[in-house]
Amino acid sequence: KYMTHSSLFVGKNKGSIGESVNEIDTYVTLISTYTEIIRTKPVISEALNKKNLDISPEKVLANLSVTSRGKTQIMDITYVDEDPDRAYKVINALTNEFLVKSKEMMSNANLQILEPAEEVYAPFSPNKGRNIMIATILGLMISVGVAFLLEFLNNTYMSEEDIKNDLDIPVLGEISLIKQSSYKHSKNNFERRERIIKKKVKKENEQKETEYAYSRKTT
Repeated sequence: KYMTHSSLFVGKNKGSIGESVNEIDTYVTLISTYTEIIRTKPVISEALNKKNLDISPEKVLANLSVTSRGKTQIMDITYVDEDPDRAYKVINALTNEFLVKSKEMMSNANLQILEPAEEVYAPFSPNKGRNIMIATILGLMISVGVAFLLEFLNNTYMSEEDIKNDLDIPVLGEISLIKQSSYKHSKNNFERRERIIKKKVKKENEQKETEYAYSRKTT
């Protein structure tokens, strides 16, 4: 989407000299009335018709924002559209029509264009850079939050001191963690030694049987 804006100054008619504090306060208050006037359907429709702009007043109103700049005599008109060229044309048509209507309705006040609308070339939404930065920050915050939550929910005893402090009982012994690779290696060594012992026992038994048979034969 593309956004453009213009600014108007609300003050005395041209040629008037000086403004009292009360008059300035009146103009500041008057901006609230002007804000409602420019948002009326007749003003918007007349502005679109004069420039032959093919867009409904309802859509313009939905994307139109009119605000006062603090407690000053300045009012800002902002308009957003999918088409940058149409955004520029709409806000210019609306600003010019509003100046005409305001003079017809309140001849004692003077509105001047303080900051005219400019053509826009770059969209303000979506802001990819900002969205990526927000997503990165949110991702980090969620990751840290999940890590703290898992740590908080983890009730595993990590050391002998944890057991003593939590259960208030002495620790009689500790079973070390045996890795699966170490277990397999130990098991293979045991089986290999068992085979060697069985083979040795079998050989000794065969030798004894041979010697026994020989002694019987000689006697």
